[in-house]
Amino acid sequence: MFGRQRLTVLAVMLLSVSACQQHPVVNEWEKYPLRVLTLAEKLLDQQINLPPKPQPIANLPIAGEKPPAFQLDFLEALSIHTCNLQAYIGEKNSSLGKVQSVANHFIYEANLLSQLNNCDYSQAAKATELMRLHKFKQQNWQQQVDYFLLNSEIHKKLFQPTTQMLIHDSQGVIEVAAYFQAANQLVQLPQQTFEQSIVDNFNKSSGQIHSSQLLAQYFYTLEYTTLVLQHTATVLNKLTSQQVCANTRPTEIDYLENVLHKYFVTELQPHLASLSRLQHELMPIVVELFNHLSFSPEYFERYLNLANGSIYSDFTQANISHQQAWQNLLASCSE
Repeated sequence: MFGRQRLTVLAVMLLSVSACQQHPVVNEWEKYPLRVLTLAEKLLDQQINLPPKPQPIANLPIAGEKPPAFQLDFLEALSIHTCNLQAYIGEKNSSLGKVQSVANHFIYEANLLSQLNNCDYSQAAKATELMRLHKFKQQNWQQQVDYFLLNSEIHKKLFQPTTQMLIHDSQGVIEVAAYFQAANQLVQLPQQTFEQSIVDNFNKSSGQIHSSQLLAQYFYTLEYTTLVLQHTATVLNKLTSQQVCANTRPTEIDYLENVLHKYFVTELQPHLASLSRLQHELMPIVVELFNHLSFSPEYFERYLNLANGSIYSDFTQANISHQQAWQNLLASCSE
């Protein structure tokens, strides 16, 4: 977990690119593989296809039906004066309580279970009913967590499919990080004494990102840049294997080296560095929250897992392969 001060280091990071005005870095990600390809076609005297753009990231898996509610006669419930239960009954039966959002319902369930976990009702007149309620809430807590993680309106928006790349949005990164810090605390609320500040922090941070698609944009950008780097490395490796500099250094190699320094190093490499920093500084707290899920859909193995086989390992390997391909080609043409 990291604080607001550390996140400000990302001030040159990710801006959600407007669809009506394409960012120069987005333009260059489209042009860079074409620049390399055009020169490679001249050197090899053959046509090379551009890589296709990736499809929008799939929707977040849906967890299914809402967890069941505990059945207790209303009048009987009102007769229970222990553990502040009447306050929870009143909240649930209010007009707002009957139309709770997924997040607000989860807050309610977390608060109630925290209250029951920290309340001694053994000598209460309705101890049997409270014990039944307590056991039911404990047994169904994981279902509540699953439903919140996969059905929360905020999460659906954060993961909503998009083809919009992420370039610079330092404030958005700070706000999303603050939300996941607060959500991680909220999920653990039943294991500790209730603190209103945990709920307040969650409500404040969720209000700041209610329309954010930052994670979906980030995932799409990783897929897109990985594809470009892999394709470019393949083209460069083909030039090396075909020994295009066997007799003399063609002029096209000079142009290619200019593409490397003028466009990739100057414009694209800083973007790749910012994407990599997000992997290490933002994604661990995102993954921490979704690790509370009781199962692991294929979607999570790709985007909410930092191990091999994830988009992050593919992205890292693509960067290494791309760098090595340039080094090999330029080395073969410097002799």
